[in-house]
Amino acid sequence: MPGLALSLLMVFFAVLGVRAQDVLALAEMTSVFNLMVKDAYAGTNGFSARIIVSLGSVGQTPIGLPLTVRQSGSKLAAEYRFTDFGRFADQARQALRKLSVDEQVVVLDTKDKRIDILFPGIKGYIEMQSPPSLTHLIEEMQRNMERVVVGNEVWQEHTCEKVNLIDPGHTNVTASVWERIDLDHFPVKIELLKKDQPMTMCAESVELSRPSASIFEVPPGFTRYATYAEVTKAATRIAQEKAGPPTQDAGKSN
Repeated sequence: MPGLALSLLMVFFAVLGVRAQDVLALAEMTSVFNLMVKDAYAGTNGFSARIIVSLGSVGQTPIGLPLTVRQSGSKLAAEYRFTDFGRFADQARQALRKLSVDEQVVVLDTKDKRIDILFPGIKGYIEMQSPPSLTHLIEEMQRNMERVVVGNEVWQEHTCEKVNLIDPGHTNVTASVWERIDLDHFPVKIELLKKDQPMTMCAESVELSRPSASIFEVPPGFTRYATYAEVTKAATRIAQEKAGPPTQDAGKSN
C-alpha cells in the first residue's frame, strides 16, 4: 500500500482569498478508511459511521477532523464542515459559513473514478475525475494485504482483535487495525504507520446496513459549477440576494 500519505492539494477561494486544503484530501481519507474496511471487514460492504481523523506532520500537534462516512458497494460519501480541515482565521471561518459553503459532501465512485463535491447550502456541486494520486489509491484498494493477528485488546470498553496489515512482499507493518468483535469485526480504530504523516482514524456510531442510494447522488435541482471560484461567486450572489438591498442607514455612523 505505498503512497498512502495524503496528497494535501491546495485550492483558493477567489473572492475570500482564503487558502485551504483541497477537499480531494477528504476523498483520499475516506478511500483509506474504505481500504481498511475492505481488508478487515467482510460484512455487507455497506455501513455508516462517524469517524475522527487525527493527523499531523512529525513535530506538530495532531488535528482532529470529524467526518461522517458512508459506503455502499463502490461508492463512498463523506460529510463534513470544510472549516474543520484547516487553521482558518476566525474572520475567514465566519465568512465561509455566511456564504453557506462550509458544509460539504464528497462523493467518490471508485468504479468510475469520479468525484462529486456537493455544497448543500447553495444547492450546487462540482464534478471531476479523480487525480492521479487518488486513482493510484483506488487501484491499491483492490489488493489484498497480509493480516497478522496480534491478539485481543480492549478499546473504549469493547474487546477488539488487533491486526497488523502488511503489504504483500514487504515486512514492515503498514497499518494496525482494531476490529470490534461484537460489531462483526468492524474496524473501529485504524493507525496508519507512516513516519512523516502518521494518521489515526477512530469510528463511532457505526451502523452495519447499506445506506440509501440517494446519499451518493447529486440531488435534483443542484447547479453544476466548473471551479471553486464559480462556487464562491454564486455563493456570494445568493448571500446578497438573501440579505436584500442595503438600507439607507447602512454604513452610517453616529
